[in-house]
Amino acid sequence: MRVLITRPEREATALATALAERGHAPLIAPLFQVETLSPPPEFAAFLASTQAVLLSSANGARALAETTEQRGLRIFAVGDTTASTAEGLGFTSVASASGDGGAVTWTVAS
Repeated sequence: MRVLITRPEREATALATALAERGHAPLIAPLFQVETLSPPPEFAAFLASTQAVLLSSANGARALAETTEQRGLRIFAVGDTTASTAEGLGFTSVASASGDGGAVTWTVAS
């Protein structure tokens, strides 16, 4: 089976390898490129006063890790891959909704 992979190249390469190992013929054609922008000057202070960060992708986890050394932030991840990426980057308080949008109802203590 031929498979078109439109994810950004970083994620597409691993997926293409896994598909090829299963006998498929992957074609990588990324439709967008991930670029981490510099946060505004007040970002560090804002982040320090934030109760939690909601991450919706592994790319978001990587971008957050690139912009701060704070690893004790409370992280809510929409999916398990995002959660494991955040944990792999050293974030120590990570919860996952396991891809269930309705499960993103965690409460944050004041």
